[in-house]
Amino acid sequence: MLKVLVSVILFINLLRPYSQAQQVYFNNRYNIELYDGGYSILPVDSGFVAVDVSSDLIRIKTSLVFLEAGGSYLSNKGYGSSYADYYGGTWGSLKKTFDGGYVLAGSYADSTVNGDVLLYKFNASGDTIWTKRFGDSAHVQGALNVAQTKDSGYIITALTTTFDPNGDRWLIKVDSMGNIQWQKHYGSSLFDAGTCIIQANDGGYLMTGEWAAWAAMDLGALFALKTDSAGNQQWFKSFGAAHENGGWNAVQTKDGGYVICGGFTDSLDAIGQRYGRHWLVKLDSAGNLDWEKKYGAIQNSFTLFSVRELPDGSIIACGITDSSGWGPRGSVLKTNSQGDSIWFNQYVNLNGLQSVNRLYDLYPTDDGGIVCTGFVAPLPPDTGTQDLWVLKLDSMGCEIANCVTGIGPIIELPGEEGITAFPNPFTDWLTVKGYGRQTTGDATGIEIRNALGEIVFQTLLQDGAGTFNLSFLDAGIYFVVLKAKEKYFNRKIFKI
Repeated sequence: MLKVLVSVILFINLLRPYSQAQQVYFNNRYNIELYDGGYSILPVDSGFVAVDVSSDLIRIKTSLVFLEAGGSYLSNKGYGSSYADYYGGTWGSLKKTFDGGYVLAGSYADSTVNGDVLLYKFNASGDTIWTKRFGDSAHVQGALNVAQTKDSGYIITALTTTFDPNGDRWLIKVDSMGNIQWQKHYGSSLFDAGTCIIQANDGGYLMTGEWAAWAAMDLGALFALKTDSAGNQQWFKSFGAAHENGGWNAVQTKDGGYVICGGFTDSLDAIGQRYGRHWLVKLDSAGNLDWEKKYGAIQNSFTLFSVRELPDGSIIACGITDSSGWGPRGSVLKTNSQGDSIWFNQYVNLNGLQSVNRLYDLYPTDDGGIVCTGFVAPLPPDTGTQDLWVLKLDSMGCEIANCVTGIGPIIELPGEEGITAFPNPFTDWLTVKGYGRQTTGDATGIEIRNALGEIVFQTLLQDGAGTFNLSFLDAGIYFVVLKAKEKYFNRKIFKI
């Protein structure tokens, strides 16, 4: 047993970065309009730029929000009108372009137009160089994502009901000025939507998303569709059980294959509520399955929306997680190149148990960390309106320096405030008690995490205390984690 404990301690120490002196940390919300939501984020020379899709309860507009490197708000440039809605695409739809500017795919709708594809081209300051609209106005159409191509043009993945009222995948290739060069549509007689498009190393394109693989429209599968450089389909692959599953984003990996992120539905309850886990699917260059892995406990919010590959071949992805008694929380996962979890963490800006904290996009930063964006929506006791959320982490997923991997800063204040857990070591049953003015009260949430920061058990402390049966855990080191009033209270525990 001693060897096991020593090995785990050494492993945790090896995971720590050698220096975090240059790391930047922040966890901020920004009120741009009445209701805001962040769907894309990119690092820029001066800091960061995020896409905010907002509403004033009359119209929807899209803004580029500029932040300085420490997270302070700099400016925003909004795109919209008093008579139409301007949408900013899905997660990760803002891309850097070769000329130092940005391209963004989205949608346009007004009282006479059901929906058109909208392509924005910006300079580095966020000024519009040009915009293009595509569609016939009579059908529902909208761009979901875009990528710049090797010839300096752009490839757009969109949804259209022109050919099928249930919706088809639509691929549009334009030149550097947004003029259409070719377009293709793909689909079945059921719902089909491609939420991600990337140009592959061979010059072709990979589209991923969700399609209704079964007759019931609420049941779908993750798909990957590969075309050549002219949009001709080369192969199509589908993954997932007979429930709703989606492949919301993808990245081509150093070995020429692809990693797709999404959510895997394990089951449906009697009223159709889905329960599942975070999901990564790795394909080789021909679309054959290399591996697929699921992460975390089965929960009722469980999707990864964005995925990136790091220079060392490891993978980061972000999304949302949820369970009974908690509102949705942002989640970030890091794995090695084989999909094995290195750390997994959950994050909030709002601490109310029912408040909403969602992450939709992430990007690696020059300081070795990660920047993420999404939105927060308060429920009592939290206050305010739905706001843009931007979160800056270090390479280990920490919100402040020197946190325990995947858990957050250790704050132990014996005799004043904190959390106790006994007996320690324990075998099956563990009693947890919060003490001090910050950790007591009705229905305080706690988590138990393993040495990698993965949640293995979570529940509520009624009146600040509880006793729990943890006989299902393997022997080893764990951490009891309580977060209250923007502080983490952790205790290391040993199961024997």
